[in-house]
Amino acid sequence: MAIPAKSPLDGGPATRRGTDENGKPTLTVFPRALTPFRAKVINRGTLVGTIFGTGYGLWEVVAQALFSPAGATAVGWGLALVGPVAFLPVVRWILRFLWAKSATVIFTPDEFKVRGPWSTKRFSRDAPHDFSLIPHDRAARERESLAYWDQKWMRFWWTLPIRRYYGGSFHVSFNYMGQRNDIITVYGRAKAAAIQTRLKACDDIMNNSGGSGGGVAIRPQDDWAGLPGGDLPAAG
Repeated sequence: MAIPAKSPLDGGPATRRGTDENGKPTLTVFPRALTPFRAKVINRGTLVGTIFGTGYGLWEVVAQALFSPAGATAVGWGLALVGPVAFLPVVRWILRFLWAKSATVIFTPDEFKVRGPWSTKRFSRDAPHDFSLIPHDRAARERESLAYWDQKWMRFWWTLPIRRYYGGSFHVSFNYMGQRNDIITVYGRAKAAAIQTRLKACDDIMNNSGGSGGGVAIRPQDDWAGLPGGDLPAAG
């Protein structure tokens, strides 16, 4: 029994295959990612919330131990000390999922479109183009700032660990005839590389679907897309 080949559209980011109003094939990609600013706000906000939550829980338990006839229970001490810390990863995951920034990228045989909240940018796929990862514009400024603080705290025996947000972030860009057009800003190289790879794969697939050659077929029918009739030859 033959094992079906894995489609290049499997996995993330989510990709949908369809047709436009003229019956031409389309590929729509829905990349979602956390920006470095939103990642910083979530991480620091939840950390502060955890500290205050732990402090408030301990205050409640101490108040019960001192002023309540029943006193504080072991469960109360455990919830006060462990509860906020244990829920920290869950809260962060939920916030990152809800606050992730999204984009809509549409491929057709003739055009490449980036749909935003207020407008849609359209580009001809016949012009020279590619997809690249560009280091975040604020990465150099962050690096200089962190170097300053490292020098400032070198005289002490310890330094606070500082997470690099912009240094690990990238703009996924559609380079159109040498011009940069940012599609989405992504915190994390692996996530950014996955989006870039998916966009390149969709571009190759659409090259094949449009009969321009050099593309990638994801169905047997696509190998015959450039022939008259655009379908598999009849068996016989």
